[in-house]
Amino acid sequence: MLRGHLKGAMRSRAQAMMSASSTLVPGLATTAAFTDPSLTFSKVNFETRHAYEELWQGRADYTHPLALGDDSSIKVGFKVLDRHKADNRDRTNYTAGATAWTIANVAATGDTSFYGNQFTFGNRIDYDAARAYFLANPAVGKVDTAGSLSATLASDYDVREQIIAGYAMATLRIGALTLVPGVRVEHTRDRTKAKIVNASSTLNDGFNSFGAKSYTDAFPGLNARIDAARNLVLRGAVTTSIGRPNYSTLAPFVSVDTSNPALAAIVLGNPDLKPYRARNYDLSIEYYPAAGAIFSAGFFHKDIDNPIYSAFRQGTNITAGGVTYAAATVTQPVNTDRETVSGVEFNLQTQFTSLPGFLGGFGVSANYTHVWGHATANAIRTGAIPLGYQSRDLGNVQLFFEKYGLSARLAFNYRSAYLDTLGGTAATDFDSKWTAEMI
Repeated sequence: MLRGHLKGAMRSRAQAMMSASSTLVPGLATTAAFTDPSLTFSKVNFETRHAYEELWQGRADYTHPLALGDDSSIKVGFKVLDRHKADNRDRTNYTAGATAWTIANVAATGDTSFYGNQFTFGNRIDYDAARAYFLANPAVGKVDTAGSLSATLASDYDVREQIIAGYAMATLRIGALTLVPGVRVEHTRDRTKAKIVNASSTLNDGFNSFGAKSYTDAFPGLNARIDAARNLVLRGAVTTSIGRPNYSTLAPFVSVDTSNPALAAIVLGNPDLKPYRARNYDLSIEYYPAAGAIFSAGFFHKDIDNPIYSAFRQGTNITAGGVTYAAATVTQPVNTDRETVSGVEFNLQTQFTSLPGFLGGFGVSANYTHVWGHATANAIRTGAIPLGYQSRDLGNVQLFFEKYGLSARLAFNYRSAYLDTLGGTAATDFDSKWTAEMI
């Protein structure tokens, strides 16, 4: 992978990038500096990565009819899952070398505006031209040994997860009412490996940081459905669930950047992360006015224990990887105390089948969700904190065509800003920006 960064082009939360998927973030820089052909490159990265995952699983289920109501039954079963996942990355970072390398050598103009000239973008980088120019002119870069070492080792991990689960549930159909009570029990066992990156690390280092964790959970739940009318359905549910940490955050890696001698920058994994556990309450109403059409509205509420946040802090005499640093910043995923999330959601879908011929294949679907709530993390700071990784507003609109064996869709997605990294104070929180995407 080759990336070019321009000297003097500062990146901040207010800036934006247009990706291949047409994701647009507000605050796009439009200053004349972005069209200056004398701008010089500051960094180029080459990367190779090998990811491996092996999954073994087996399950068995048994269903027995019950002489209760209409077509009632009871069902039991178990499942065994063994997952092994590893990631190995090799990366070489180059900083500016003895020979200046300007954007004029590899500039690409392309489209200069987006969304009806509301947003403009200056020069961009032609990937193929940049790679060819760099390989033909090696003096424009020099190897960043420390950065290459950290990037190569910090993302390497090896995780094995084993889950044994069993469940029992009943389906009780009595007239217009359907009840589905049940319980699931799971035992999880995690074993993780990663690498410590500090001043004494070498590219030949193997795994030297290890973690282990086991836990057992029970998840009772009840789902209910009422067929109130031929085209009207009411639903309700009280359930419990679990959310396991990502493998990359469980890996016990330690990465230390001491390029600033006065303030080390430490990034840590966390093999002690607990899975978050949620109690969920859902109510919804569904109306089916015609075949292929639905209008629905719902309310949900979740009480979550041990939510996982990315936390940032700065302190003194911090020990990481067996080394103590006089002053450092630390970024690490952590469990916070609890979180409450509530929301409303609306959905509609209809196809205009009553229209003649070709027009009858067109349809539209849309959904909108509004979310509110807060979390508490007393170990980090007092008071309520924003919901992590959770946008308050999400929406999607699709225009589709389905007829004559042809299926096509044009979709627009919107997601409002959300908290990305939790700081010691609200002023040091890092938020994402809203995104809009057309597919």
